[in-house]
Formats: sequence, C-alpha cells, structure tokens
Amino acid sequence: MIPDLDPLARLDAYDVLWDTPSPGSSGSLPLGNGEVGINAWVETDGTLVFTLARTDAWDRYGRLLKMGKVRVAFDRSLCQGGRCVQRLRLRHGTFEIRGGGPTIHLRLWVDVESDCVRVVAESAVPFGATVASEPWRTRTRTLGEKECHCVDTFGEPVIEHPDTVLATGDRVYSFHASQSPTTVWRRGLELQGLADFAADHADPLDGRIFGLVIHGPGLFDDRKGGLATHRQSRRFECCVTTLTRTGTTPKGWIEHAALCADRDAARRADLTARIAENWWSRFWQRSWIFIDTADEEGHDVTRAYVYQRYIIACSGRGRFPIKFNGSLFTAEWSLEGEDFNCDYRRWGGGYWFQNTRHSYWPLLASGDFDLIEPFVRLYCDTLPLARHRSRTWYGHDGPWFPETMQFWGAYLCSNYGYDRSNRLPRDIENTFIRSYWNPAVELTAFALEAWDHTRSDEFANAYLLPLGRAVTSFFENHFNRTGDGRLRLSPAQALEQYHEAINPMPEIAGMRGNLPKLAALPMAGATDRRAWEKLAASLPEIPIRQIGRRRLLAPAQTWTGPARNSENPELYAVFPYGACLEDPEVREIALETFRQRSFKGLGGWSQDPIQAALLGETEEARELILAHAREENPLARFPGFGPAHFDWIPDQDQAGVVMTALQRMLLQWNGSEPKAFPAVPDNWSVHFALHGPGRRRVISSKAPGRKGRSMTDRANQE
Repeated sequence: MIPDLDPLARLDAYDVLWDTPSPGSSGSLPLGNGEVGINAWVETDGTLVFTLARTDAWDRYGRLLKMGKVRVAFDRSLCQGGRCVQRLRLRHGTFEIRGGGPTIHLRLWVDVESDCVRVVAESAVPFGATVASEPWRTRTRTLGEKECHCVDTFGEPVIEHPDTVLATGDRVYSFHASQSPTTVWRRGLELQGLADFAADHADPLDGRIFGLVIHGPGLFDDRKGGLATHRQSRRFECCVTTLTRTGTTPKGWIEHAALCADRDAARRADLTARIAENWWSRFWQRSWIFIDTADEEGHDVTRAYVYQRYIIACSGRGRFPIKFNGSLFTAEWSLEGEDFNCDYRRWGGGYWFQNTRHSYWPLLASGDFDLIEPFVRLYCDTLPLARHRSRTWYGHDGPWFPETMQFWGAYLCSNYGYDRSNRLPRDIENTFIRSYWNPAVELTAFALEAWDHTRSDEFANAYLLPLGRAVTSFFENHFNRTGDGRLRLSPAQALEQYHEAINPMPEIAGMRGNLPKLAALPMAGATDRRAWEKLAASLPEIPIRQIGRRRLLAPAQTWTGPARNSENPELYAVFPYGACLEDPEVREIALETFRQRSFKGLGGWSQDPIQAALLGETEEARELILAHAREENPLARFPGFGPAHFDWIPDQDQAGVVMTALQRMLLQWNGSEPKAFPAVPDNWSVHFALHGPGRRRVISSKAPGRKGRSMTDRANQE
C-alpha cells in the first residue's frame, strides 16, 4: 500500500509568508493565468502595486514589454507600524494581504478564464480606495546602447514612444502603440534576402497595440487620471482587463478593449475566484514531488521544484512560449551595469532554442500538457518562412529553425549580420549559430515524447507529422552523401562549442532516435514511413573516439578549432536524446564520458544534473540539484526568482534543469516499463506522482533505506 497523501495540504508548507512591505518590484511575488503575468507587492506606504505582462506584448523592435503598472491605495494604509501580512497561496494562485487598522483583507488573482487581474478588498469598517495606472513610458526617448542588448537596431537609435493614458468616466485606458510605419519584421526580412516573402505576408508587428483597462463597480473618474470609490464601503473591487490587438489603430483598440472590459465586468468576482481556485487545485493534483529529510535538504529541493512549476503555469498558456530570460516577471533588479526599468531583459526579445527548451522538457513528466502547445506551435507557425528561406538560400524545400530567432522565424539581425558586402544571403556572420542544425531535431524529439505521453492524434497531425516531414526534408536535401550512401553532415557544428564539425553528435543521436519512432507512428502514411526509413538507413554511426584505453563519446566524427563555449555536445546522446541508454555497452561508454567531461557543473542551461540522474550518478545529481536549489539571488525577495546566470532574472534555464533532473532521479522509463527511484539518495523520503508514456501516471513513495512502493493509474489529461 502507498500511504495516502494530500498534495494540497503538503503544498501549503511552501506558501510564501511575509510580514513587511517591499521597497519596489524586486520585492514582488508572481501571479498569472498563463497569458497574463503580474509582479505584485505592497510598498512601504501601504499601497498595493503590480506590473502586468502578456506573452504577446511586442513592440516594433520585437521587444517583449510590460503592459503597465497599477497602484491601489486605501484611505488607511495597509501597513500599520511598518507591518503587513502577505501570503502567496499556491493552492489557489492568489496573493492575500491583511493589514491596516482596522484590518483590510485583500485578495489579488489573475482570472483563469479571461485575461484580467482582479482585486477584492473587504473590512468590517468602511474604507475608501483609489486605483490608477502609473506608466513609466511617459516621454519619447532614445534607449542607451546597453539597454538595447540584442535588439535589432540596424545601427540606428532605438526610439521608445510614450504610453497613452485616457480616463473616461468610470474607466482608465492605458496602452502602448508604435508610432512608426516600419518594424524590424520587414526590415529584417529584406536584410536576409527574403523581401518577396515580406511582400506576400502580413507584418505581425504592424499596428500591434497592447494595454490595459481599469474598471470596477462604484468607481468614478477622480480627475487625477485614476478612479476612486464614490463613498466608503466595506467592500472594494476592481478589475484590470488586458488586451493585445494587431493591425489596429488606437481608436480600434479602445473600442475592442471596452468590449472586453464589459465582458469582464459582467462576471462576478467571487465566482471567478472559485473557478481559479478549482483550476489551480486540479493543476497541483495532476502530479507532485515532495521530499523529506532530517535536515533542510528535502525542503529546499522540493521548494525549488514547486516554485518553478508554479512560475511555468503562471506564464505558459499564452499565445507565445515562455521567455527564457525573465519569463513574464522581469523587474527593476538594480543589477550593476544593467540597472534599467522592467522592460529590459538581457538577450532581448528573441527565442534561443537551447534555452527555451528547458521550460518544456519537465512538463512531460509533470503532466502539464496544456502548457506545451505554445512552444511547439511557435516553430510550426514559422515553417512557411523556413521553407521560403531554404528555397531562396539553398534551392531546396527542407526547412530548419535558427538557434536564435524572432518569433516569426527570421534570424535576429544582430546575429545574422548587418554588413552584407561580399556576402550571399545565406552567409551568417555569427559563427556561434552559422551551421547550427539541432533545434528542429530536438523539437521533433520533444514532440515525439509529448505524443507518446498523450497519444493525441490531434497533436500528431497538427505538429508532430509536419515537424517530422520538415526535418527529414532538410537532412535529405541539404547534405551530401559519402561513397557508401551515408549522410555527411557538413557544413555543421557541434552546438556552440565547436564551430566546424562533421557529423556532430547532437544531430546524429537525435536523428537516430527520432526516425524509427516517426516510422512507427500509427497515423504515419506509407510515403512518410518510407522516407523516414530510408533516411534512417543512411545515418552515420554514433561518433565514438579512443583516448588511450578509454572509449568515449565524441562531439562529432571530426571537429576543428578551439572550444568556444562550455558545452559537452557528446553527452546529448544521454540527454535530450538518450540514444546510448538502451545498449549496455554504449551506456558504459557514456558513463565514462560523463565522468571525463570537459565542463562540469556550470549552472544555467548546463545539463549536468539531468545527465547525472539518467546515468545513475546519484550523489553527483543530488549535489548539483541541491546547489542549484539553494542558490540565492540577493536582488530578489521571492526565492523562486533565481539569479540571472547567463540570461536574466528570473532565469528559466537552471530552474527547468532542476525540475527535469529531479524527475529523472525519481522515475525513468525502459520503453513502456517504469523504473522508480533509479537515482534517489538513501536519506531521502520521497512521495511523487509523475506521468509517462501511454497516458499513465506513476504514484510512488519511499522511506529512507527502504524499498519504494509504486502504483500506476490512468492519467487525467485536461
């Protein structure tokens, strides 16, 4: 028998509890519904403040900006004597505040069925309140050079225009609209020799306006740009509706925003709170991990897992995927040399596949399949441009995805290169990504695992089959073959590590794993199956090298040049591809390769903890995960906002790696057979429920020094 466990009751131990206010956004807590994310905090003057973000709030430069900031103030401060009780209640996804004299009870949450934020305050003694928009984009300004990190500037000044704030009776509209007819979409495509594609397609940045509407029952224009209550009352409500529209005008945006606000106003706040609580309750009961130890180790590891899963849920159901460099929760971090407002994020608005993937691999075992689609959809949506680029640059139809790209699929111009003299359109200036072909391979591997977990024909037809055909077409058409008919992947590179390589491990290991799985899909047609089997038969062997008496996995069949990054490409055969794990002999080679790897324990996007878990290196996996889980960020008050590492705050890479590694320590699969506790330290007491292939969920528990117990049930996939 497995002991009964109430995951919601266990979850309560990880609620965030504060009794003092915060000086600014660096002391904020995250809330979200998957599309809308907010940073919320109580300031020292006793007012509630929150910034709002959406996954689709792109400006004309391709920067993902905040929607704005809202301040809610009461006629008696929430802080009495400098104290105010605040609680992030994870089981409900709400921010609860109790303060003031007499006490005001306040709840803040993001509606899970509409893209709005709701605030409800109650007290036994009547009170008054005001609510206002506080934009920081208040004037036309030129961004400084450092503030334009990885923004496509074309060598020209980056001009930021102010937001518009309009108070009309009982509502406040605040929105950001680009005041220029040109965007980086068209200019970037023209620079990259793809002007004919631009001529035939709509600019996704043109006429894109995003913003918010503040409204609520009993509120009126306070003549100061905000809203106020008519009279003191025992209850206060306000709603902040968010909206992004493309191809519109300010007038058109306001008209549509008014309709959205009408819809949100018609829904009872308390009903939406119950719906949100039910959504979060179901979310937390899909899967869980709780670890107990005699010291704080188990608590610290569990907390890191819980907080990151929460952050992903807050930001992962939107139109666009999670941004690895801050997600929706950027703030004014006061980082030396990068002390900018909360619109700033290091590496800008582009998507780095190497980084973005780490928010998504853990969603398979956690069973959060509703959060996967934005990631896969983004790349599938860019296939038309990718095919056009292949035809224009190389004369074939095989598409690929750049390692660093804009959300519409074009290369970031700052990586592609502005100086095109004596260069063909296909000549990419940045050697770190010039011949980097892995993203499409790994995305296909991810989609295959997602299908294996969900067995969704809809997912397969919409995403998996198109990806499988695309990657096959690219490898068939882009590379030459050797005399014996084998593919010869060149020009190529081994990730960003070795910029000149032949038959790099990531692509070879990935394709050797993907193609047989694609051919075995029950919905695969005969033509697709033949193409996948033919390509599989032509793949080179997994690259292995001999060093003295040791046989080790190799980064590629051959490679030249110095190591340019801190990656171990050879270990992609362990994760994400696992090509070596089924063959005992190759697994031993992989284990020795891991032990002899050149770069160890770097944090950020480093896969060391995951690979350690998969190879049964229990103690190393434990040490790495614990070090990451306990790493403090002195710039952020919320423990789930990890340091920037290579990216920005909160870094999504390292937190995602910790999730995936911990899952692999607790559960691995040998085909369709689960193996529980393959790399669990003896001193851990563990309870988990994790998902696997065939729509199954494994529920297990294990006491220290004891054999674990497991049961399998049918996963409830919402």
